[in-house]
Amino acid sequence: MGEEWGVKNRIIKKYLLFLLIGVFAISFSVGVFWAAINSASCEQVDVKAAIDSAISGDTVLFPSGNVFEKKYLRIIKNSFL
Repeated sequence: MGEEWGVKNRIIKKYLLFLLIGVFAISFSVGVFWAAINSASCEQVDVKAAIDSAISGDTVLFPSGNVFEKKYLRIIKNSFL
């Protein structure tokens, strides 16, 4: 009976190993690889294009400088400023 438990333990260990490998692989494919999106300039068209191309987890970077607009900034994505 001891040998039977040894065989069962090896089978369980194999299944757990495959399960852990699967969970690890899925976690990397779901969103670990975030991108940094660079805006070409601070012009409205370039800023909008950079924000539109970003997905969840991405960082949108803008060049340094001053921009004066008489419009409101409206972002319709879950974002942190």
